[in-house]
Amino acid sequence: MSKEFGFDKAITRLEKIRNNANGVNLIIEKEAEEIKIDAQNIAKSKGLKVTGKGIAGITTKHNPYESIVGWASRPNLHLYFHEIGFHAGFSKSSGRERRGKRKRKYKKGTRKYIAPKPHIRPAAIKHKKSFSKKIKENLLK
Repeated sequence: MSKEFGFDKAITRLEKIRNNANGVNLIIEKEAEEIKIDAQNIAKSKGLKVTGKGIAGITTKHNPYESIVGWASRPNLHLYFHEIGFHAGFSKSSGRERRGKRKRKYKKGTRKYIAPKPHIRPAAIKHKKSFSKKIKENLLK
């Protein structure tokens, strides 16, 4: 005479969570699109819209149970450098020697550090709590 002792409720709850996990992918895709829109708005508010190529370069890539918000490849990756900061300007060549050889001489160039103006990171942090809340509600409904 054996009896089950409390495991049937736990098993049914875990099966319900497993069945509800199929809908998580839609939530991930919707949240990634919202993060992308917020990142574009943050970039515009920081004055990073000069040509519009940088704003158009913020993209999303969706895979099962994963979405990547980032920058497109060239020529639309301008805002990548604003996210992490960069040095602008490089040394310049000053020409040839007197005898016409092609040996280069270099002047001292000026380089200016451009501080980071993050836009994707703040958008992702803004959506962190709401994203985890939506996932939890979907799994436990």
